[in-house]
Amino acid sequence: MFQASDMILHVELDAAYLVCPMARSRAGGYFYLGTKNGKLFNAPVLVQAKVIKNVMASAAEAEVAALYLNAQEAVPIRQCLIDMGHPQPATPMNTDNQTATGILNGTIKQRRSKAIDMRFYWLRDRQEQGQFKIQWVPGKYNLADYFTKHHPGSHHRRVRPIYLHIDGVSPTTLQGCAEILGSDRQAATTGIHPKSRAVSQKKDSGTRRDTPENRILLTQHSPEHRLRNIRAGRSRRFLSVLLASLRNRMNKASTALFSQLVKTF
Repeated sequence: MFQASDMILHVELDAAYLVCPMARSRAGGYFYLGTKNGKLFNAPVLVQAKVIKNVMASAAEAEVAALYLNAQEAVPIRQCLIDMGHPQPATPMNTDNQTATGILNGTIKQRRSKAIDMRFYWLRDRQEQGQFKIQWVPGKYNLADYFTKHHPGSHHRRVRPIYLHIDGVSPTTLQGCAEILGSDRQAATTGIHPKSRAVSQKKDSGTRRDTPENRILLTQHSPEHRLRNIRAGRSRRFLSVLLASLRNRMNKASTALFSQLVKTF
């Protein structure tokens, strides 16, 4: 859902290294119009998810390539906003790779990354001209991470309020997005989502937390329980394949028997 803003272009970008066939990497970008203080979260005006054509030699090189591709998309958007009467400061471009940020900002000396010279100098020149401001942000708060990697269904459900508007649930600030993404990272490491724990504690208010119902709820969210479900699913798939194979063999045997009977009579 779009909100009123200062019409300042913001870009969140990310790269996934060697995740595509033929040793290719993927670049993603999330473009939205925010405020000068950078706190407002808004619906995207452009979402980019594309395969980087060249083979990248490192994750940092893939991140520089993602910066280059997204910066090229941002240039005409910046000019369009300026022509519409919305002056643009240096467009913030947030990346979660410290090496790429350091190379482009001059805090890390470039040695064995000559393959990225063209993109490197183009981005540095544009930054010196005041068009872009390349800065580092933690990966767990990167909005473009969603478009570059393969995620489980639980992750899609948790971050749905960020990318699809849900009344009363979707965040209106970047801090709200950070809270959702931070809770998703916690759920990925512990196996229990904070909201699920809060709901179970709310149901048990006024009683002992160590109740049979609460233990069952925690067990259902445990990694061991999920592993048992995965193994059970694999067993069911194996049995279905085995039954299909037996059915095919029986059909072939019955066909051969029928043909033999026809020849006999």
